[in-house]
Amino acid sequence: MELGFKREGFTTKWFVEKDKYCQAVLNKNFPGIPIYEDITKVSWNELPKVDILIGGFPCQDISQAGKGVGISGERSGLWNYFKEAIRVLRPKYAVIENVPMLSNRGLNVVLANLAEAGYDAEWFIISAKSIGAPHKRERIFIIAYPCIQRQFHLRFPINSSETWKQTQSEITSKFVTYNWNERIQGFRQESLQGKQGFSWCENVRRVEDFKGRQDIPEPLFYGSRDGIPYWVDRIKSCGNAVVPQVAQFIARVIKESVEGEK
Repeated sequence: MELGFKREGFTTKWFVEKDKYCQAVLNKNFPGIPIYEDITKVSWNELPKVDILIGGFPCQDISQAGKGVGISGERSGLWNYFKEAIRVLRPKYAVIENVPMLSNRGLNVVLANLAEAGYDAEWFIISAKSIGAPHKRERIFIIAYPCIQRQFHLRFPINSSETWKQTQSEITSKFVTYNWNERIQGFRQESLQGKQGFSWCENVRRVEDFKGRQDIPEPLFYGSRDGIPYWVDRIKSCGNAVVPQVAQFIARVIKESVEGEK
């Protein structure tokens, strides 16, 4: 997520990341930026204030691939520390990411916790494919902001699931008309043309290069001993990461919203 925000001109102040390999990736892309290892031990009062707090909390207890314990599970329950960070740091925006199944296994808890902290929120599901990627990869993104400061301003479409139809009918009339499809299609064209600093077409060709190679054992995307240094760590990191172009789109919408108020 931070790479997408960086492309839109935002500066990262610090990270919270426990995995050693992920720390190495962050140190490479953001040299010199502090990394706090254990979110359960972070004292938020001692950290520098930020305008935007972004992150994704563990999805294992929420995902369809898991046991379905929900947001109260041991791993996904780390959301409690994320909500505390929002409450203490009071960012102008909080961007929260997780798997789409959160809609049925904890979104009500997240929204209630945000409301308790004095934050309103808009949420939507967006796929990597919608901005030009060769794969679907849907994720839910929740954009929260202080109730008094900014109400219904980002104009993201409300999730249209049965669970939230009543909320949608009550809120939709308050949105300023915003052509979502046109806006995201424009961003997708920029990505396909390589204007976002990375070409999806080049990425597809790199994946195609692996097919039929005799020197790389199958399967490529599982825990096999394939001889590629840190390959399992790399795949695990990619599996847990947010596609930078999706985060960049969110960063751009937030930036345009802020600039529109000046």
